Amino acid sequence: MLIEAFDKRSLDEQLKEIGFTPTVYSPNHMLVTKQLVNACHQKGIKVVPWTINDLPRMKELIALGVDGIITDYPDLFGQL
Repeated sequence: MLIEAFDKRSLDEQLKEIGFTPTVYSPNHMLVTKQLVNACHQKGIKVVPWTINDLPRMKELIALGVDGIITDYPDLFGQL
């Protein structure tokens, strides 16, 4: 499930609208909080935000507990 930065609905509102629980929830990285990651994990949903192209933000998201990262620069992973 791909979520744009302008989507201000809650996770529960989004899931209710689609009518099922997705395997992966991919929000714009600016929407990711520890609370969101925890809520997804409690529902068995992996969190894979997009598109993170700078190392400091990647580190922040990893600290929040995301399950993966979408980036245009995968070579940055070697610096984590």
